[in-house]
Amino acid sequence: MYVLQIYMRVVARTSAQFSRDVEGPLPETHCISGHFASYPQHVASGHDFDTDQLTDELNSAVENFNTRGSGFVIDDVSDFTLVITQHRPLSTVHPHPTLNCQKASHNLC
Repeated sequence: MYVLQIYMRVVARTSAQFSRDVEGPLPETHCISGHFASYPQHVASGHDFDTDQLTDELNSAVENFNTRGSGFVIDDVSDFTLVITQHRPLSTVHPHPTLNCQKASHNLC
């Protein structure tokens, strides 16, 4: 008996606004946009969407954005999109017949 499972592929895409104050003869504020995406998560019955993984990925992406001491600070998340698509695995788990290797008349054991 086979159970029909629906698989979903979920990717988060987000955009954020960053700014930093630049000192000099004329102090000014530089503003830029940053765009980030998560790794795809495959969701099915028994495999829920992992919000902690998503949070860790996006926090890491923002930290990597500032790794070289750019001084940019996140001001606003301007866009957050979850892209959910139906996913078909390339292979599925099917029951295999049990081989009786003690009385084997074949060379599969």
